Amino acid sequence: MRAYRTYTTKSVFHCNGRLMSGPQRGQFYATLVLFLLPTALFFTFVAPYLCIHVSFVALVILAIIFTVLAFINLMVSAYRDPGVIPKNPTDSQTKHRNQKHVMINGTKVQKRYCVTCRIYRPPRAIHCSTCDNCVERFDHHCAWIGNCVGSRNYHTFFMFVAFVVSALIVVEVSCILHITFVLVDYVDKYGAGEGLGKALSVPPPDNIIISFILAVYAVIGICPIGFLLCFHILLVSRNITTNEYLKNLYDKGKTSPYSHGCFMNFITILCPRCWPRYLEPREIVEPTVQNIVI
Repeated sequence: MRAYRTYTTKSVFHCNGRLMSGPQRGQFYATLVLFLLPTALFFTFVAPYLCIHVSFVALVILAIIFTVLAFINLMVSAYRDPGVIPKNPTDSQTKHRNQKHVMINGTKVQKRYCVTCRIYRPPRAIHCSTCDNCVERFDHHCAWIGNCVGSRNYHTFFMFVAFVVSALIVVEVSCILHITFVLVDYVDKYGAGEGLGKALSVPPPDNIIISFILAVYAVIGICPIGFLLCFHILLVSRNITTNEYLKNLYDKGKTSPYSHGCFMNFITILCPRCWPRYLEPREIVEPTVQNIVI
C-alpha cells in the first residue's frame, strides 16, 4: 500500500500520490474561473481586432506568454508539496518537551516542538491548521490556490502573482487601444452620437462592450494583486516570510538571520535549488487496521 493512503492529513493527494493540494478546492476552482473566463473573452473578442485591424501583434504575443506562464505557475503552486514535514506517529508523548536551538549565521534560533505532528520543527516551519501539516519555511496558507505556500512552492507562487499582474497590464492597454481605435473610426464615419451607438451594437470584433468590461476587470485586479506583488518583493528583499512579518519578528530595523543581502535573497528564494521532499507519499508501507485512511 502507498504511504499516502495511511497518512493522516487534511491535504488531498492526486494521481496516486504524485500531486498534493490543500482541502479548499472550491476556492481554487473559483480562482480558475476568475483566471480562465477573462482570458477566453480577451482572446475571443479583443485579440482578433488587435491582430487584424491594428497589427499590435506584440501585445497579443505578450498576453499569450504571460497568461501561459501564470497558468503553469498557478497549477504548480496549487498541486505541489509545499514542504510538508512528515509526522512522527511512533512518538506517544505529546507533553512539553525540552527546548532545542540551532545557530543560524551567529543567531540562536529555537526549534519548537509540534504536539500535533510530534516532531521538533525546523526553524521557520509552522503547523498549518487548515492542512494539518508542518510546512518548511511556511509563508502563509493561500485560500486562492487552496494550498500552503512554503519552501517548495513559494517561488512559483511569487511568479504566478508577477505574471498575473503583467498579463492584467497588457489586457488593460490592449482594451484601451481597442476602444480608442474603434471609437475614432466610427465617430469619423457616423459622427459622435451615432458612432458611439454603432460601436456598442455592432458584432465583434468591432464591438467595444467586452473591452470595456475587461478594462474595468483589469483595473480592479491590478490594484490588490499589484499591492500583493509589491509586498512580496519587500519580503523577498529582506528574506522574511509573511508569517514572520505579521508577527513583527524583524521590525524596528532588525535583520533576519536568514538574509544574505538584497540581491542574493532574490537569487536564493526565486531561483532556488531543488528543495527536498520530506514526505514520500508513494512509498510502500505495510497497512494496518488502525492507520488506513478511507
